[in-house]
Amino acid sequence: MAALQKLKMFARDCRANAAMIFALSVIPIFAVAGFAIDVNRQHSYQSKVQNALDFSVVATARYALKNPKADDDQLKVIAQNFFDAEIANAPEINLGKIDFKRDGDLVTLDVSGDMPTAIMQIMGTHTMPLGTEAAAVFGEPSSAEIALVLDTSASMAGSRLSTLVTAANDMVDTLVKADSGAVQMSIVPFATYVNVGTDKKGESWLTVQADKTTSSESCYIPNSWKKKNCKRVSYSCSRDGVKRTCKKWVCGDTSDAPRTCRTNTRTQKWHGCVKSRTDPYNIKDSNFATQKVVGIRTNNASACPTAIQELTNDPTELKNKIKALKANQNTYIATGLTWGLRTLSSSAPFSEGQSYADMQAVNGRKALVLMSDGANTKAPNSSGYHNSNSKTKANTITEAVCDEIKAKDIELYTIAFELTDLTTKKLLEDCATSPDFYYDATNAADLKAAFDQISDEFRDIALAY
Repeated sequence: MAALQKLKMFARDCRANAAMIFALSVIPIFAVAGFAIDVNRQHSYQSKVQNALDFSVVATARYALKNPKADDDQLKVIAQNFFDAEIANAPEINLGKIDFKRDGDLVTLDVSGDMPTAIMQIMGTHTMPLGTEAAAVFGEPSSAEIALVLDTSASMAGSRLSTLVTAANDMVDTLVKADSGAVQMSIVPFATYVNVGTDKKGESWLTVQADKTTSSESCYIPNSWKKKNCKRVSYSCSRDGVKRTCKKWVCGDTSDAPRTCRTNTRTQKWHGCVKSRTDPYNIKDSNFATQKVVGIRTNNASACPTAIQELTNDPTELKNKIKALKANQNTYIATGLTWGLRTLSSSAPFSEGQSYADMQAVNGRKALVLMSDGANTKAPNSSGYHNSNSKTKANTITEAVCDEIKAKDIELYTIAFELTDLTTKKLLEDCATSPDFYYDATNAADLKAAFDQISDEFRDIALAY
């Protein structure tokens, strides 16, 4: 009997020891399981924070490109706003303010904080750390074909043209690389007409008027007589829509005035200017076999703008063309736009561009950048010569060619440079792909900023790790 009691007592002691051992072993098992659960939660939150910060750094870098005047303090606020919006659905985590840094083309964001534990709080661990870094770099330009359509009418003479040359050169430096075919650019100067280049003579899409020589006699009263017998007066005049003060002689009876007569012989030649085709082909990039472009005679080369530079990725060729820009004649915006469209084509008259389908296949972009400083002062007549003074007609055709360009999914940027005519400013704004694609440059600094911002639109932004 005593032995049996001892056996029962031993069994009870074993069960008690087993229970104690089991209870003691559950604690580390539970701790390990709790640690695994909270670590998985930490990884999930860490991934959420990383994704939010990646988005924020790219969005902030894009904002910096579009807003070059934004300083680091402004960009930090922008980054914080982007990040807060992305992380708003995880209110339980505790994060500090974003640390923002910018070094040239590199933007870096850093954030740290913690998250509350779920199971490990039992073990006395109430939080686990969170934190990460993200960086974005302004990369190389994306695949693009860009036509610069530049107003070189008489109103651009002087400092305006100098400013344009600087701004356009900067754009070439930013985007066009001789060792890369990513970006190709064309230059289309325009005034009353566009100059397709005399080297295009003989092309199937072009017919050129023959040279014409004429002789006529003219007589004039010498200035020496006018100075003694006439009065020099000032009067209001304009050139390319810009008001000026001109002077003229006002004379009385000139019947007895001496006259000098001479015979003038003048030969008109083709210097590259082309007139408009008949409507609707005047704004189209098609049907050149049956609706040829006509090269017209002019008295001298100064009647035509600098010749078009077709698409190229050679910065030197582009800069040489920009350097050669000259300001003369009147303004007809539609002819510049039409020929800008044609330089982006893969078929004649200018066939250096890729087809629209091929560009879309590689996510490439076609774009046209128009810069003008004044209202239309010329329009085409029924024969295609740009000697009509109808601003209304010129504006109507300009609107039509803008629509033609945008219908082809070409991005259309417009810049009004020191332009005061409200009708024309509205015309340029409406022509742009959207209001964000329109720039009102009231001075030289604004013009440079406009070209810089448009250039940055074509630079890729990539995450940098």
